[in-house]
Order: sequence, then C-alpha cells, then structure tokens
Amino acid sequence: MTTKPVIISSSGLKNIVLNKYQEEDDFTFVFGEEKFQMKSIFAEFISPVVSHLHQTDPTINTIDFGQINGMKQDDFNKLSKSLITADTISHLQQISSGSSIEIDESEAIKLRLLSIFLGNDELQEKLNELFPTNYSEENVNTYMKNIECLYGFSQIKETIDFSRTISFIASHFYMVDEKEFLKATREIQYKIISHRELQIESEDSLFDIISEIIENQKDGDKFEDILFLEEIEFVSLSETKFLEFVSSFDFNDMSGQLWQNLCQCFFPHPVKKCQRKLNRHHQQQKKREWSLESIIVGGCDGYNVLGEKSNNQSEKCYPIISPPVK
Repeated sequence: MTTKPVIISSSGLKNIVLNKYQEEDDFTFVFGEEKFQMKSIFAEFISPVVSHLHQTDPTINTIDFGQINGMKQDDFNKLSKSLITADTISHLQQISSGSSIEIDESEAIKLRLLSIFLGNDELQEKLNELFPTNYSEENVNTYMKNIECLYGFSQIKETIDFSRTISFIASHFYMVDEKEFLKATREIQYKIISHRELQIESEDSLFDIISEIIENQKDGDKFEDILFLEEIEFVSLSETKFLEFVSSFDFNDMSGQLWQNLCQCFFPHPVKKCQRKLNRHHQQQKKREWSLESIIVGGCDGYNVLGEKSNNQSEKCYPIISPPVK
C-alpha cells in the first residue's frame, strides 16, 4: 500500500502554555481502557484541547476523552481499542515533536479520527488532502479493516457518512477479506449482508460466511442467528449446501421470513429468479429451479392442513396429499 509523508507546521507552538511544569511533566491521554503519555509541551502542541485545559489550570496532567465524547462507555471502549494502537501512538508522538511520518491509507483513517478528538484542525486537513476518501476497489479491505473506527465515530460526528461506507463494502463484498469481515461486530456484519446492494461471489459462499458468523456467536450478541439466515436465497444454493442447512437447522427456531424463503424451493413450477446482484467479474451461478415430482404433506385430512382433500394414502394408510394439487 502506498505511503505518504505527513508533518504539521510550527503553528501549533501558539498552543503552548508557558509555565514551570512543562519540561518535566508527562501528560496522559485516556481513551476508554487505552492510554498513552507524552511530555506536556508536546501534548499542547498536538492538541489544542489540552492547551485550552492548561490555560485554565496548568497543573492538569490527564484528559479522559471517554467522559467528554457523548458516546456510551462500552461503545467508546470498543472504538478506542481499534483506534489506539502502538502505531498510532508512535505516529502522534513523532508528529508532536516535529518529526515527519510515513503512513498509508489505513493509518490515515485512524489518525484523522484522532485529530478530531484532539481538536487539531491542521492535522485533519492535512490528512484529508493527502488521503481523500477514495471508494475504489483497491481500498475495499482498507475500509473493512477500519469499519469499527468509522462506525464508532459516525455516532458522534455527523460529517462521517457511514451509510456510504456500508454501501461501498456491500457492493464489493466479493472482494472483502473474509477474516477481516468476521472480526467485525454482528451489527456491522448484518448491515453489510442485509444491504440492498450486496454483491456476492455465489450464494454458497454467502451461506458459508453466515455459518461462520453463527458458529462464532458470543453471549450478549443482539443480532440473532435467524436474522442472517433470512438473508439467504435458498433457491440459489447448491443441493449440497441446502442439505447441509436442512440437516443442521433447528426448525423450532423458524421465523416467518425464513419460511417464506424456504417455500420458494418447494413448488413444482419454475421459481422466479432471485433479485440478488452477483459480482460482474464472476460467472453468475445458475439458479437451481426445483422440480419435485411430489410433495408429501404430513398430517391427517381431518385437520384440513392445506384446505384440500387428501388424494392418496401413506404406507400406514394415513390420508395425504401426493402428488400435490395443482
């Protein structure tokens, strides 16, 4: 990935509050459960927010952004873990001491978000100039890798158009690194998979990814397995994958939408082509049109299950409907 040099001007010197503590004191930046330190003089240079604090009280040596950002604590902690890394800390420390750094698009995303927290407009504008938002195919995994940062910050900064990011990733889903996608929260995963512009390599590949999501379920996940299964178009699954689903799914968990999706497979007439877009660079998988010769419906005619009279008998002489009434 291409890197570019970043350095900010000496204009930040005007933020420095001259007092006797500057040369000896360390200043601590706290982001949720993450924290890092630098000399107070450098903290004021990189962050006008710190400078404003010191104008009020020069002895302040800590700022906790978790208390002033407006996000829920748990959400902010998640954002901080993806935002504050050894690399971003090193980059900020180098910039604050006047050094130039070399960063790529992925690192620029994190530093851009940090510059907003720190109140450093110059750094933010510099990063916007060098790394403008670029929704191109070669960057799809860069945005996927940083999706949690972007989502978290979109909750407190309206200028970040997160819906556009989701749309971009969904429309290029066939190019997304599966490992990076599976690292995302279920909420992000569902936003992408359920997006109307989703483009996939094949329905089988989507089934496999959803199976991985279900297998990796964690306690407290708000998005249930059934929501993901409802996004599968079963008429497009291979027979192998369909049988894999049938053999593993607990039908006590059936939802109305999932039943509707499955019902499309059980009619003898040709099934309407599914509307999902597939990647234009891959050959579209041929839709499987089910043409069953018969459907055996369990239940006695006395219950009038289908509203039709039985037209046959099972081996045990129970009334059934087979072949189905047309």
